Amino acid sequence: VNIGPALNLVLAQRLVRKVCHCASKRVLKEDEIKMIEKELEGLPLSIRPKISKETTVLQASGCPDCNNTGYRGRIGIFEMFVIDDEAEAFIQKTSSISEVRQFAVKKGMTTIKQDGILRALNHITTLEEVERIMGQF
Repeated sequence: VNIGPALNLVLAQRLVRKVCHCASKRVLKEDEIKMIEKELEGLPLSIRPKISKETTVLQASGCPDCNNTGYRGRIGIFEMFVIDDEAEAFIQKTSSISEVRQFAVKKGMTTIKQDGILRALNHITTLEEVERIMGQF
Protein backbone atom coordinates (compact mmCIF):
# COMPACT_ATOMS: atom_id res chain seq x y z
CA VAL A 1 0.00 0.00 0.00
CA ASN A 2 1.37 3.38 -0.98
CA ILE A 3 0.31 6.19 1.32
CA GLY A 4 2.23 9.03 -0.35
CA PRO A 5 -0.77 10.46 -2.26
CA ALA A 6 -2.94 10.34 0.88
CA LEU A 7 -0.59 12.48 3.00
CA ASN A 8 -0.68 16.25 3.31
CA LEU A 9 1.38 16.61 6.45
CA VAL A 10 3.33 14.42 8.85
CA LEU A 11 3.54 15.70 12.42
CA ALA A 12 5.34 14.36 15.48
CA GLN A 13 5.14 15.74 18.99
CA ARG A 14 6.44 15.14 22.48
CA LEU A 15 5.57 16.96 25.68
CA VAL A 16 8.30 18.56 27.76
CA ARG A 17 7.92 20.19 31.13
CA LYS A 18 8.01 24.00 31.26
CA VAL A 19 10.31 25.59 33.79
CA CYS A 20 8.78 27.25 36.81
CA HIS A 21 9.30 30.94 37.62
CA CYS A 22 11.82 29.86 40.27
CA ALA A 23 14.31 28.65 37.64
CA SER A 24 17.71 30.31 37.52
CA LYS A 25 19.79 31.28 34.50
CA ARG A 26 23.14 29.70 33.82
CA VAL A 27 25.71 30.11 31.08
CA LEU A 28 26.14 27.25 28.62
CA LYS A 29 29.09 24.93 29.17
CA GLU A 30 31.61 24.49 26.36
CA ASP A 31 30.46 20.94 25.56
CA GLU A 32 26.83 22.11 25.47
CA ILE A 33 27.73 24.86 23.00
CA LYS A 34 29.38 22.30 20.71
CA MET A 35 26.41 19.92 21.01
CA ILE A 36 23.88 22.68 20.30
CA GLU A 37 25.84 23.98 17.30
CA LYS A 38 26.07 20.43 15.92
CA GLU A 39 22.34 19.76 16.41
CA LEU A 40 21.25 23.09 14.93
CA GLU A 41 23.68 23.24 12.00
CA GLY A 42 21.06 22.15 9.47
CA LEU A 43 18.56 24.86 10.41
CA PRO A 44 18.01 27.81 8.09
CA LEU A 45 20.04 30.85 9.16
CA SER A 46 16.81 32.82 9.61
CA ILE A 47 15.81 30.74 12.64
CA ARG A 48 19.18 29.51 13.90
CA PRO A 49 20.17 31.43 17.04
CA LYS A 50 23.67 32.74 17.57
CA ILE A 51 25.33 30.72 20.32
CA SER A 52 28.18 32.20 22.33
CA LYS A 53 29.92 31.80 25.67
CA GLU A 54 27.39 34.30 27.09
CA THR A 55 24.30 32.36 25.94
CA THR A 56 22.13 31.37 28.88
CA VAL A 57 19.66 28.59 29.54
CA LEU A 58 17.50 27.94 32.55
CA GLN A 59 18.29 25.54 35.37
CA ALA A 60 15.33 24.03 37.24
CA SER A 61 15.35 24.98 40.93
CA GLY A 62 12.26 24.26 42.98
CA CYS A 63 9.74 26.13 45.10
CA PRO A 64 6.35 25.50 46.72
CA ASP A 65 4.55 26.57 43.51
CA CYS A 66 6.13 23.72 41.52
CA ASN A 67 6.22 21.23 44.40
CA ASN A 68 10.02 21.59 44.42
CA THR A 69 10.39 20.02 40.96
CA GLY A 70 11.50 23.15 39.11
CA TYR A 71 8.85 22.54 36.45
CA ARG A 72 5.27 23.66 36.09
CA GLY A 73 3.07 22.70 33.17
CA ARG A 74 3.98 21.17 29.82
CA ILE A 75 4.48 22.34 26.28
CA GLY A 76 4.77 20.47 23.02
CA ILE A 77 7.88 20.19 20.90
CA PHE A 78 7.20 19.32 17.29
CA GLU A 79 8.49 18.35 13.89
CA MET A 80 6.35 18.83 10.84
CA PHE A 81 6.91 17.60 7.29
CA VAL A 82 4.67 19.20 4.67
CA ILE A 83 4.10 16.85 1.75
CA ASP A 84 4.42 18.59 -1.61
CA ASP A 85 4.59 16.99 -5.07
CA GLU A 86 8.34 16.37 -4.77
CA ALA A 87 7.94 14.74 -1.34
CA GLU A 88 5.05 12.61 -2.57
CA ALA A 89 7.13 11.31 -5.48
CA PHE A 90 10.04 10.56 -3.14
CA ILE A 91 7.79 8.67 -0.72
CA GLN A 92 6.34 6.60 -3.56
CA LYS A 93 9.75 5.39 -4.71
CA THR A 94 11.35 4.99 -1.25
CA SER A 95 10.36 2.47 1.39
CA SER A 96 12.96 3.39 4.00
CA ILE A 97 11.75 5.67 6.79
CA SER A 98 15.31 6.87 7.43
CA GLU A 99 15.62 8.00 3.79
CA VAL A 100 12.32 9.86 4.01
CA ARG A 101 13.51 11.53 7.23
CA GLN A 102 16.80 12.59 5.59
CA PHE A 103 14.82 13.95 2.64
CA ALA A 104 12.56 15.95 4.97
CA VAL A 105 15.53 17.44 6.82
CA LYS A 106 17.18 18.40 3.51
CA LYS A 107 13.91 20.12 2.54
CA GLY A 108 14.18 22.26 5.69
CA MET A 109 12.22 20.37 8.31
CA THR A 110 13.07 21.33 11.88
CA THR A 111 13.46 18.11 13.85
CA ILE A 112 11.73 17.56 17.15
CA LYS A 113 15.09 17.63 18.96
CA GLN A 114 16.00 20.94 17.29
CA ASP A 115 12.64 22.40 18.36
CA GLY A 116 13.30 21.28 21.93
CA ILE A 117 16.73 22.91 21.93
CA LEU A 118 15.25 26.14 20.55
CA ARG A 119 12.68 26.13 23.35
CA ALA A 120 15.45 25.63 25.91
CA LEU A 121 17.40 28.55 24.41
CA ASN A 122 14.20 30.63 24.65
CA HIS A 123 13.95 29.81 28.39
CA ILE A 124 10.76 27.75 28.09
CA THR A 125 12.25 24.42 29.19
CA THR A 126 15.70 23.11 30.08
CA LEU A 127 18.29 21.25 28.05
CA GLU A 128 18.10 18.50 30.66
CA GLU A 129 14.37 18.10 30.04
CA VAL A 130 14.84 17.94 26.27
CA GLU A 131 17.55 15.32 26.76
CA ARG A 132 15.31 13.36 29.13
CA ILE A 133 12.52 13.24 26.56
CA MET A 134 14.57 12.90 23.34
CA GLY A 135 17.56 10.92 24.54
CA GLN A 136 21.19 11.91 24.81
CA PHE A 137 22.45 14.51 22.36
